[in-house]
Amino acid sequence: MANALTTSFSHTYAGKELLTEIFYAPAVTSGQNPFELHRVMSDVKTKQNIYTVGSLTNIIQSDTGCGFSASGTVAITDKVIDPQRLKINVEQCEDAFTQTIFAEAQKSGVDRADITGTIISDMVINAVSRGMRDDLIKAAWFSDAASSHAMYGNFEGFFERILGGSGYLLDLNSSATYEAADALATDGAYAAFKNLYENMPAAMRSIKGDLVAYVTSSVYDNLLSTLEASGTDSGLQRIQDGVSQLKFRGIPVVDMSLWDASLADTSANPNSAAIGSNAIVISTPDNFVVGTDITDVNSELSVWYEKKDEKYYISSKFLFGTQVVFDELVCAAY
Repeated sequence: MANALTTSFSHTYAGKELLTEIFYAPAVTSGQNPFELHRVMSDVKTKQNIYTVGSLTNIIQSDTGCGFSASGTVAITDKVIDPQRLKINVEQCEDAFTQTIFAEAQKSGVDRADITGTIISDMVINAVSRGMRDDLIKAAWFSDAASSHAMYGNFEGFFERILGGSGYLLDLNSSATYEAADALATDGAYAAFKNLYENMPAAMRSIKGDLVAYVTSSVYDNLLSTLEASGTDSGLQRIQDGVSQLKFRGIPVVDMSLWDASLADTSANPNSAAIGSNAIVISTPDNFVVGTDITDVNSELSVWYEKKDEKYYISSKFLFGTQVVFDELVCAAY
């Protein structure tokens, strides 16, 4: 296996330098926690059924006198969360830091290869935990069990279930009002939101206060431009509890920048061709269920130094799967 960290410096190491602070590339998720974006069912170690009860309607009837005449029936249905066994294996050899500034951080003598407790081990652990967080979000949304990709091909993700479900779907390519050649039209995001809102099932309207709109950054920016150009208060981002929040007709709009990054990776993301570059999903966070046996990324990393191999290892094993509880509580555009 390859080293988790390699070196590519713009200068030649020429003696002792100070290692004071390490700067990490910004996380695409902007700190989003994969276990806060969805409903999490923890301690799921095998297949688990989700049972749903439909709406009992038209049960009121005329009272014609004494007697009892039952009316109305409703079905109890189920969906299955089938979490799959996943793992992370990462290794690091100290040879990658020979004749570099980081040699200053290494131990001496027979312990030189043991990077435990050094700034090098901190960098490896941080890189792994940040990467694991991003990957869990990407896998949750874009996985397809039919894919041969090592990360995306392990289970059915939310988009695979949404596109194959019975929720209201809008094909953005159906009209130049929305997009053309995978590029959003001017005011295209607003038009798409308006279509989704007007075609929203009654069940979604009844829980409007709980709805959230997840969108690609392309949609977020396009919608914001339209609202800003409107020149009205509704076109401004509202400040709530010190946080800027964009809304469409009262529905919070969440910028899922990681969607853009994942969809742009067309060779890996199995849903990239079907979805394109622009996407909107409106539902409640509780409608998207993650079944797993972990609840914290960082606490599930096993870290050790193997003296025989002279390598530093990081591993993690966990179960992970998804399910959409109610198709009728989903509106999506892609």
